Amino acid sequence: MNGESAFRRRPRAGAACYALAAAALVAGCAGVLGGPEWIERVSGWSPDGGGGGLEAALIVVPLVLGIVLALAGRALRRPAAVAP
Repeated sequence: MNGESAFRRRPRAGAACYALAAAALVAGCAGVLGGPEWIERVSGWSPDGGGGGLEAALIVVPLVLGIVLALAGRALRRPAAVAP
């Protein structure tokens, strides 16, 4: 495997990171818009006893994951430095 073929794969991996980041950010924003009791409204079940901890985790985790994936995608799509 030469360096050129590895470089060609990096933009694709970066694009995949961007796509996953977008999906994670949409999921996090949907959780924000759904309100703190959306699991209880949708399923009728209260897995966290009505405390809202699970809903908060289902909002925070995708948002953090989306930010991390976006930064990884940016790093992967950045052109490699050319050695002098």
